[in-house]
Amino acid sequence: MTSENEIHVGKPPVFDGNNYDYWKTRMLVHFKALSRKIWRIVEDGYVILDEKNLSAQDEENKLLNDQAVNVLFSALVVSEFNQVKNLKIANEIWNKLMEIHENKIICAQREV
Repeated sequence: MTSENEIHVGKPPVFDGNNYDYWKTRMLVHFKALSRKIWRIVEDGYVILDEKNLSAQDEENKLLNDQAVNVLFSALVVSEFNQVKNLKIANEIWNKLMEIHENKIICAQREV
């Protein structure tokens, strides 16, 4: 995959449910290497006010979201994918994975 500046950034790091913090950091860097605009969509999401009358910015945001969702889904093994496969917004997928795996980290720390 190439970024806006035609630099090959490679495949996204694969997440198998282990070492979430490591994967999250690598994904953040991967998204930023692809495009800061894509990272903005993942981190902040986006809002479309009128689905029937899309602005140029709305169209760009939808495309950036689709690209981010593709990267996220490509980075997940089947068991992780199955937990977020019904989500269509990259920000929602990112937040759901955070919710699932950061809660696991907190629970594991409490057990120690």
